[in-house]
Amino acid sequence: MRWFALFLAGVLAGCAATLPLAVDDVEQPTPASVEQSRSEVASRNPADELFAMSFSALRLRSLPNNGRDVLEEHWPSVPPYFRGAVRAVFRQTYDGGALGMAASVHFRELYDEEHGSVALEWLKTPIAFEVKFAEATSHRRTGDRLEKFAETVENLEDGALSDRRLEDIRRLSEATRAFESSVDLSLALGYGVASLVNVTLPKSQRRSDEELRALVEQERDQVQADAGYLAAVLASLLYRYRDLGDEDLDAYVEFAESESGRWYHRAINKALVAALLDQPLRFEEAVVAQAGQATARDMNLKTLALPSGRTVYVLGFRSMPYPGAEELLFNLRYRTSLALEEENAVREEAGEVWEALRHHVENTELKVAVLEVAEPMPGIVFTKAATRVFLLRRDEEGDWLFSEDGSEDISLEKLHGTMEALRRLPP
Repeated sequence: MRWFALFLAGVLAGCAATLPLAVDDVEQPTPASVEQSRSEVASRNPADELFAMSFSALRLRSLPNNGRDVLEEHWPSVPPYFRGAVRAVFRQTYDGGALGMAASVHFRELYDEEHGSVALEWLKTPIAFEVKFAEATSHRRTGDRLEKFAETVENLEDGALSDRRLEDIRRLSEATRAFESSVDLSLALGYGVASLVNVTLPKSQRRSDEELRALVEQERDQVQADAGYLAAVLASLLYRYRDLGDEDLDAYVEFAESESGRWYHRAINKALVAALLDQPLRFEEAVVAQAGQATARDMNLKTLALPSGRTVYVLGFRSMPYPGAEELLFNLRYRTSLALEEENAVREEAGEVWEALRHHVENTELKVAVLEVAEPMPGIVFTKAATRVFLLRRDEEGDWLFSEDGSEDISLEKLHGTMEALRRLPP
């Protein structure tokens, strides 16, 4: 898992000193928009108000693109059937507001009334407004943004910056722990993306959570030993505050070096890291659910007209884990007009249904399918009908077989309770 090399410019500098190329457009703030934001947070408790006024929004906006860099590196490892689900879960996790809400909850737990009140008052000062304005406008996608950042890096390497500016940036980096925070956020993000990919692999190929964390942590020592990463963070800070006057930068450094300023920056970053580390706990369930929904959207079935002239009514279809096995199975539930006692006719109809669906299932690359056949509804209110179940498995040659010998249908008991578990799931 050599994914961390991708973060030299995009993630390391992006998470704690966000590079202009790492985020989407950020609307330029105006005095009116700032006042509106202040009024919106006025009714919140101090912890929520401080979090809302902090730099956390810019950090969160940088995560999707940084995470996509890691995901792209691992993309060939994701089974094709899961790729749409992985994209959907990634967007839900890193592109939405859920991550910010989770971070705000952690920040409440870290909140210190004494330091928090000082930090909040400072964030309401004109100098703080100038700092946040510089941060926001540095992220705008302008045509010359890469050129300007390259110029900043060149000035840093050539010693063309004033001693005052360079010393302020170094002090700011130390006071805010910009480098350490960058590494923490990058590792947490990388762990999350690696976990998302990991849950799509066969169980025999998956790494345990402990193994994933250990592999990710191995990268920490390598990064901390590489002076190039620190230089990237310093260059990003210089670019970020390039339009901030020396006196305003001096004032920001003074706040950052204060006890309350140090607490503020550490608490915000701890909350963001904690929120990132929370996300993988739900990935496996979310990916399986999304995979099933994607299959349903792709097929968009209500009824199936069969070559025999009969029509079956689709009650539901989804993918789900097969108990005791590593793979997912495809499940289709449909209602027949036949009586289940007509065994041969029901089996022949199931074969027709399968031929109608076969190409859909083969496109998902699944190797196990279950057809659950329900008899005509016995009543209007109490409509639970008897069912019959057929299991199909794809062999190494790519042929689909009903049961093990190609002819025998499988009982619910032989399916290890799979269908009963299915019925307990929401549609």
